[in-house]
Parts: sequence; C-alpha cells; structure tokens
Amino acid sequence: MGFLGGINNLGKSRSGASPKTAGLPKTDRDNPPKDRGDGLGPLVRHRDVLGATRLAGDTAIAGASRPSVPPLTRKLSVISQKTVETLEGLEEELGSMKVHCDEAEHDLDHPGEDGFRAGLRGDLATMHGSANRLLATRLDAILTSELTSGRDAARAKRKVLIGQSEALIDRCELLVKRYDVEKDATGIAAARPEPDAAPSEQ
Repeated sequence: MGFLGGINNLGKSRSGASPKTAGLPKTDRDNPPKDRGDGLGPLVRHRDVLGATRLAGDTAIAGASRPSVPPLTRKLSVISQKTVETLEGLEEELGSMKVHCDEAEHDLDHPGEDGFRAGLRGDLATMHGSANRLLATRLDAILTSELTSGRDAARAKRKVLIGQSEALIDRCELLVKRYDVEKDATGIAAARPEPDAAPSEQ
C-alpha cells in the first residue's frame, strides 16, 4: 500500500501539481511591463553588465533626435550663404549704376540752353570704369564650383549679373561716343563756380 501510494503521488506531481516557486527569482512573465500611458508602448527594462537598469522607451526617444550636422557641411553652408549675400550686394551696386546711367542719358537727350551739363562725360567715364572693375575683379572672382547647397541658384545669378555688367559697359561706351560727337554742335555748359568759403574770423 505504501509503495503504490508513493507511485500515485509521483504521478500527480508530474501531471497536475505546480512546482514550488518560493525563493526563486522572478522573471519577466511574473512582472509584465506596464503601459506608460503616453502611447509610446510599455517600458521594457534592460539590465546592463553593471546591474543598472535603463528604460528602452527613453533610449529610443533620445536616439530619434536629429543627428548633428558634420562640420564640413556646416562650413559649406556658411560659404554658400556668404556667396549669395555677395551676389545680392553686387546686384544692388549694379542697379545703382544703371540709375546713374539713365540720368546721364537723360541729360544727353535734354541738354540745357547752354549745352550739356559740365562733368557729364566724366560721370559716364567713371561709370564705365566702375562697371569694368565690378565685372573683372569681383564677379569673376566668385567661385560657385565649391558650393554645395544653393550652387545652381548662385551660378545662375552670377551669370545674369555678368550679362548685365557687360551690357552696362557697352551702354556707357556708346553714350561717351555720342557725347563726343554732339558736344561741338550742342556746346558744354560752363561749370558752376564753387561757393566762396566763409571768411575766417581774425
């Protein structure tokens, strides 16, 4: 009877009885992860070799941040921005020259009673030289091949400004030639006298 009872009890322990778990370490099945409540999923705890715990959700958020831009890319971006600003400045200077050229041409078309105003030819020659220097020493010195961002736009603007500079140079040359042809028939107004200097106190 004792022997048979022992066999029966052994069968029960193998088939239905649950093993004792007191004193054994708890596993993840014993402590299921809790939901964070923020839509990012449960917190999964990882243990590193030092025994410290980390939150996988927080690690994922930190890793999702935008990576730092390499120094070379930042440098090229700065160069591109400076090139665009330089081209915009030259565009403004060129626009100012065009305005003065328009005024000079207006003076040629509408001379005064005494003829062309004094200094008109000198103004045209000055504009011609300024446009030449802008083209030869400033626009031609701008390199767009080394740019990355905005290279196509900078190259297109530079090409337009070169064309406008060349057109302004040609225009100034034509106006100077016209002045030389018409000055004898039209005459040149006398230069306005400089205002007298204020007398110094004794």
